[in-house]
Amino acid sequence: MPTLQDVAGDTGIFTDGNWILSENMDANGKYGVIQLKHVGIGEFLAYKDFNFINQKTFNDLRCTEVLPGDVLISRMADPIGRACIVPQLPFPCVTAVDVTIVRIDKSIAEPEFIMHLCNSPSMREKIDRAVRGTTRARITRTELGELEIPLPLLTEQKRIASLLARADRLRSLRRTAHDLGESLLQSVFLEMFGDYLNKIECQFGDVLEIPLTNGFFEKNDKYGKGTPIVWVDNLYHTNIIDTKNLRRVQVTQKDLEKYAVIEGDLLFTRSSLVAEGVGRANIVPKLEEQTMFESHVIRARVDKKKLNPFFALGLFRSQFGISEMMKRAKTATMTTIGQDTLYEFPCMLPPLSLQEEFAGVVARVESLRGRMGESTRQVEGLFESLLAEAFDGHA
Repeated sequence: MPTLQDVAGDTGIFTDGNWILSENMDANGKYGVIQLKHVGIGEFLAYKDFNFINQKTFNDLRCTEVLPGDVLISRMADPIGRACIVPQLPFPCVTAVDVTIVRIDKSIAEPEFIMHLCNSPSMREKIDRAVRGTTRARITRTELGELEIPLPLLTEQKRIASLLARADRLRSLRRTAHDLGESLLQSVFLEMFGDYLNKIECQFGDVLEIPLTNGFFEKNDKYGKGTPIVWVDNLYHTNIIDTKNLRRVQVTQKDLEKYAVIEGDLLFTRSSLVAEGVGRANIVPKLEEQTMFESHVIRARVDKKKLNPFFALGLFRSQFGISEMMKRAKTATMTTIGQDTLYEFPCMLPPLSLQEEFAGVVARVESLRGRMGESTRQVEGLFESLLAEAFDGHA
């Protein structure tokens, strides 16, 4: 059976990006650096900020130029093995070492077919079995390249790719409509509270009911049954946390009391490989059972006599809030914030009645987004079914 690296044939390449360090960057350089953050699931995230390197660095590091039409596969960062195709960009590009470049011999395979194959459930399962490490899990390029794949006739590959492309366009439209709610809330927040942004009265730490707390830590192999726990990846896509399908963990009553969340608590991401993912705020809805939060998350419980939790959510999700968070974040391998970042965060105190009016707007928007989200989940489910039908039993 052919392997993933075989699709490079005689005319393509199957190789990793380059070891490009922060000190190699040059804002005036000509080569854009594609990083893990740009590699989405079937989507090149061109809106993410680019760093650049100059010609000398390109030559010194013997970089491989990435071309439009290349398939990029992530070797780390969840989900490992996600793939996308490089679009036409306004500058030449290279990529980081944890991204594999696949330049496909088109007499052997269709790039869109290979991209969708990599993102299919069956291939994801294969990749997960080959992943190494715990703190920073990844798959090696050699192991990735040796994974066996189905390669039907080119005509069949093109038929499958065309079908999935049509379904993917529908999926993208649904996601775009859902994301408009986020922009709407930012606009409403600015309209209602823009004047107050010049009237900073206190720090966020001054309006807390209890001290900030980092979450519960346990090794991944201990998760399975027990108490539901909010994981950092539950905070990236919503304003109000979806508690329906949380991971679970068995804990003592003492831990449960220490790390429990209640309705109205704000949870923040402590770290992210993508800068804009750090410090992301979400709010805990009404709970049907006791629920905890994990160690990559910070819990904040505001004094509701001073601050409405939904107003606080709007503050942190506003452009002002995002900008202030980025000023205070620390960036090395990952972008991180600590409790001090939140304690010192500048805060204003509009009248509670105005805060509650904004909370009502949030509730209405989130109700609409919830209905749209259900429609989106149905489309996503259809797309996953199509992927499974196209590749399961073959990959």
